[in-house]
Amino acid sequence: MPEYRVYTIGHMDQFIAVQSIECPDDQAAIRQARQMLDRHSLELWELERFIIRLDQPPTERNS
Repeated sequence: MPEYRVYTIGHMDQFIAVQSIECPDDQAAIRQARQMLDRHSLELWELERFIIRLDQPPTERNS
């Protein structure tokens, strides 16, 4: 099964964490990475192949 890496993106687009996941294909890896999305953006890679960047939607602030 292919191994993917999910990189957490911090300030100034620096990688601040990485987690390996195994998934049968890109779509399954994207679904799993979406579940990991929190307050930081994520990038999904398979070896040197970039798959997708997932950004958290902006939150509404009450004034």
